[in-house]
Amino acid sequence: MNHIELNPSINELTRLNEFIHGEVSNIGYDIDLIVEEVFVNIVNYSNCTYIKVNVECKDSVLKMEFIDDGIQFNPIESESPDSPDTIDEAEIGGLGIHLVKNLTDELNYEYENNENHLTIIKKVKT
Repeated sequence: MNHIELNPSINELTRLNEFIHGEVSNIGYDIDLIVEEVFVNIVNYSNCTYIKVNVECKDSVLKMEFIDDGIQFNPIESESPDSPDTIDEAEIGGLGIHLVKNLTDELNYEYENNENHLTIIKKVKT
């Protein structure tokens, strides 16, 4: 499993995307969206000092593990937002975790050694 360590800064998203694209030959838009939503949420809300991302792709299965030393937060336990009846009732924000849950094939969370470990499994085309 290859890894990258990043500063908790939105500016690091480009470096993270380049790393993941270097590890996975056939990335779809959904993977880019998953990576962006998870990374931006960690940067904006965790108060962490570092973010590590481990990536492995074999047998058409992509495994990404996001590790940070921020505030303990299990996104799997996060409730999905209510869908608005009209576009005027829609609020900005709150859909990122919901999107990630729906775009992944498997999502696991652990808190160990004062770190959040979010593991994402996604089947990919090879």
